[in-house]
Amino acid sequence: MKTALVIPKLSQTMEEATVTEILVADGDFVKAGQAVINISADKADAELAPEQDGYIQIICEVDDEIEVGKPVAYVADTKEALE
Repeated sequence: MKTALVIPKLSQTMEEATVTEILVADGDFVKAGQAVINISADKADAELAPEQDGYIQIICEVDDEIEVGKPVAYVADTKEALE
């Protein structure tokens, strides 16, 4: 099973965020709560972290502007689940 890591709404007016840094490589094993992507929006910066341990599939690049609620990565129990 894979779970999406999405852009959170950090303020009432926020509609999108810019990816400022990707801290892990595609396919890496990550831990729940581990910062994997940094974003910047309106007046806030944030670190995105998965809620579960697993393998990560990054689907964004630095400087991408992504709407609130849209995924930037997926985390799955196995690498095969990401395919």
